[in-house]
Amino acid sequence: MENFFRFHCVPRNNATDDARDGSPSLHSKQAELVIMQEACGALGASRSVLAASMQHLLTSRHVTSILLIAFEDSSFEGYRLPLESSNKVTFVDFATDLMFLEARMEKKTCTLSSVEKKITDHLLHCNSVPLKSAVIVFDALSPFLENHQLEDLVDFFQRLRRNAAIASVIARHNTSCVSKLSSFALASNASALVWVETIASLEAYPVLAKERRRSIPAGRDGFILTIRNKNTGISSEIMEFFTIEDNRLIVDQMTNLKAKQENHTDTASGMPPVHDNNLTFNVHTSDIERIAKEKVHLPYRHRGSHGGNFENAIPNERPLFYIDDDDLEWDDEDVDDDLDI
Repeated sequence: MENFFRFHCVPRNNATDDARDGSPSLHSKQAELVIMQEACGALGASRSVLAASMQHLLTSRHVTSILLIAFEDSSFEGYRLPLESSNKVTFVDFATDLMFLEARMEKKTCTLSSVEKKITDHLLHCNSVPLKSAVIVFDALSPFLENHQLEDLVDFFQRLRRNAAIASVIARHNTSCVSKLSSFALASNASALVWVETIASLEAYPVLAKERRRSIPAGRDGFILTIRNKNTGISSEIMEFFTIEDNRLIVDQMTNLKAKQENHTDTASGMPPVHDNNLTFNVHTSDIERIAKEKVHLPYRHRGSHGGNFENAIPNERPLFYIDDDDLEWDDEDVDDDLDI
């Protein structure tokens, strides 16, 4: 996740020093659209992920301005951004805007227009900065999804992506606030999807859901799945486990998730591929039981003289000779009949 926000969400025109080869942001004419979704029961963990992503963006010298638009939390200190970078971040608090709240309660369709006006004023105020150097961040999309059609929100994001002054657009929301179809539509229109799950969100799924079979290591609070859509049409996935301590996100990057999972399940003391609480028996074996199991010579694994050299070969053993009674080509009277030419 850190590499993605540092090297793929930076401005395209000035990112040659920091970005890596093959970055879609270097060759795309539109800004990056990152949709950050958290499942039902995640308890707002995606907000800590959003704060960490802004911290990664601030480490890039090419990002000159970040416009943070909040709809649910009016505390800017809750994002724990570095004090030295506070001049780069502009915080717009719609959660305490009385006119905005009144329009939202009356379900007026002026929500998008008022937000778009704020963005335009911010970009005009920062007109002296280079192009593709501004990042727009939305903390929660509930007001948009409540008062507008999904098509209006998608068109709004597309207008922002075509803006020459914007480098990236990042939007966070909880999937429990909208339908599955709306969440899927938002994710399909994004250039990257950041999916956040926690232990509580996995347990909130139905018992027979495949998500319930996912496991989070002990001592971790959840995982982040980053899916990027490249210009080649191939998507890449990176899963990282995280821990939240004092509202700060600590991420353990999994560069080769499949290999680590296979190595983890092959060990005798490792966790099984399914949850223990879903089983009615114990699948673990101790070292003594494993050694005793290896010493048992099973009949169907009898090693004959034609089987090569084995360390555990049985002394004075004779090869097994098996005759299939149902074999129609076997002649009991003339055993060598099949060998006649």
